[in-house]
This record gives sequence, C-alpha cells and structure tokens, in this order.
Amino acid sequence: MATQAECAEWLDMSERRFRELLDEGVIARADKGRYELKSVVGQYVRHIREVAAGRSGGDEQVSKSAADARKMQAQAEKAEIEVAQLRGELIPADQIADVVHAAVQTMKTRLTAIPAKAAVAVGARNVAVAEKVIREHVNEALTELAKAEIIGPAN
Repeated sequence: MATQAECAEWLDMSERRFRELLDEGVIARADKGRYELKSVVGQYVRHIREVAAGRSGGDEQVSKSAADARKMQAQAEKAEIEVAQLRGELIPADQIADVVHAAVQTMKTRLTAIPAKAAVAVGARNVAVAEKVIREHVNEALTELAKAEIIGPAN
C-alpha cells in the first residue's frame, strides 16, 4: 500500500497533480488514503492512453498544451522575422509594390514609344537597318527598366 505522496513519486508528478487526478476521477480514491500502487499505475496509464488517443476528458489540457505550443511557435516566427528585417533581409511589401509598379509603368511608357522612335527606320531600304534601330530602342527601354532599385531598411 502507498500514500498519495508515494503514488505521485511513482507517477513522476507532484502531489498536487495527483490530487487533481483524484478529483477528476482518473484515479479512484482509496479508503484511508492507502493506495494499491499497481492499480494506481494501471488507472493512470489507461488515462494517458485515452488522452493520447483523443478520447478523454483531458482534451482541455491537451488543447491548452497545443495552444501554448502554437503561441510559442508564433513568437519564434515573429522573432525570426524581426531579426531578418534588422539584417535587411526582408523588405516591406509596400516598398516592393511601389518599385514594381514604377518599373511596369516605365516599361509600358518606353515600349509603347518604340514604334514612333522606330518610324524613321521605315524609310530605310534595308530590313537589317530597321531591325537595328528597333533593337536599339528596345535595349534602351530594357536598360532603363534594369535601373529599378529596391532600397531596403539596411541601405
């Protein structure tokens, strides 16, 4: 026969947690506070199996543990993001959107101007000359587009 303290020690828990298990009905209360250790261990093992299988009233404790784990994961991810921002490895999305929008506008403006600029080549008698003029204007537009620069927090 064992006391509550001895049972708690065998189950590797505090006496308080052992008393909670008694209150929850996980472990049956013994007369005069003397427990048969084999029976207590068996009741506790069955309870742990039920909790692990998701069939127990211990769902509240499991849910709290899962919520705590999610919270810790979110905090760790937030810290990683903040470190990456401080290192200049992350740039706010609005800055990216502004640069991309400006680059697309530049590209549209420059590329739509090519026909007018290349019109001079239409009078050329040689197709190679016309192609060269158009290529120069396209390359000029692409060079300007390549100048788009994203300035991050570290710069």
